Parts: sequence; structure tokens; C-alpha cells
Amino acid sequence: MRSYRPRGRPFIVGVLVQSILMLSAGMASAATISFASAGPIIIPSGAPGATAGLSDPYPSTINIVSNPAGDFRTGVVVWDVKVFLDNLTHTWPDDLDIMLVGPTGKKVMLMSDTGGGNALTDKDLYFADSHTTALPENTALTKTNYKPTDRDGNGNTPDTFPAPVPTGAEGTLLSVFNGVNPFGNWGLFVTDDGASDYGRLDGWRLDFSFRTIEELQPVPEPGTMLLIGTGLAAMVARRRRIAGRTQLN
Repeated sequence: MRSYRPRGRPFIVGVLVQSILMLSAGMASAATISFASAGPIIIPSGAPGATAGLSDPYPSTINIVSNPAGDFRTGVVVWDVKVFLDNLTHTWPDDLDIMLVGPTGKKVMLMSDTGGGNALTDKDLYFADSHTTALPENTALTKTNYKPTDRDGNGNTPDTFPAPVPTGAEGTLLSVFNGVNPFGNWGLFVTDDGASDYGRLDGWRLDFSFRTIEELQPVPEPGTMLLIGTGLAAMVARRRRIAGRTQLN
């Protein structure tokens, strides 16, 4: 009597492992899309004649509409927001308070009471949670990449942002926007809370990845999926052994 050797199990397990790897790779990747503002921001409005108050415009907005140039699809959410400030100039950056507000009213302080009296000229700043360096309170801003930093307190002038800034406390983590619908107005609110100094910002840009709602649905752990696959493969092998014995008999 010939022995029967099932051949289906290695194939099924191999397919399952490949599927798990493909799922993991898909979840790890996310496209990055950028949106830029139009026009400069004068800090404060009326500078250089005025040296304290709100910027012009207040806020500067980036309006993300549904399906801009086919970049977005229905059912996507923001993921991993970064903010770029283009050519920031100010004679006393410690006077600056700059806040980002998303379409749903969530808000993040990008910089407040930092840089002391060390003047900035055409300085690029790029904010991300993944950046490890905080903006210094009293020394010059020598880097480009910083994490959002709020130095309010320590004798600094309290931050005040008049309407239309939503009420409620703000944080310094851009991850607060993760999971937010991207469509609508994103606002950059800038105030100058000191006197005798002024500046401008040539523009700003939003860089963010996005995910689809489907991608964010819970996915079984690879180990769990492999156990399920192994069990299914064993069932197939057992049925084939039974079928083989039946044929041999």
C-alpha cells in the first residue's frame, strides 16, 4: 500500500504568509501631499507703522476641497501632519505666537515666546512631532527642523488669540490632527504680543500623509492570522489524507 503525502499545506501557509506581509507593507506606507498658502503674512497688521497685534491676514488659510486634482478620495483622513514656514522675518521673535487650527477646530501651538531677541531674516522653519529639538526660549533659532514649542510662562506675556480661534486649550502635538477629515479651512493664526518690533512670513505649507478609513480598520495580528492559516492548512491536509485512503482502499 502506498503512503499518501499531502501537498497542500506548505502552499497554503506560504500564501498566507505572503498576504500578511503585503498587508503590513500596505499599512506602513502612506502618500504625502502638500498644500501651500497664497500670499505673505504681515506681522502685525500695519507694520512697520504698527508693532503689536494681529497679523494680516488673520488667519492665513489653506482651503482643502474635496478631490483636489484627484489627490484625495472620499473616506480619507489626515495622518502625520507637518508644517513649513517659509522665510520668516522678525526683529524680536519672542513676540511671536503662531498657531495652526484644523477644519474641526483642533489646534496646535507651533511656536510661542521663543528665540528671544535674536532677529530672524528669511528663516525657514519646519515643524513635526518626529523632530527631536524644541525651539529655544532665549537663544537664536539656528536649525530648520523643530517640534512645536510653547514657552508661555516664565514671565512671558500670556498667549491670547481673538476669534475666530476656537475656545479651549491648545497643545503642541500635531498628532491631534490624526484621523481628522482633511477637507475644509486650515488656518494659521499669528499674533505679535510685544512692542517696537515687526516682521513678515512669505507663506506656509501643510505636508501630511493620509489614510483611507478602510486602512484604519482593526486588522488581526500577523501571529493570529498565521495560527488561523495553519489550522486551515491542517484541516485541508487531513481531508486529503482521508480522501487518499478512500481511493487506495
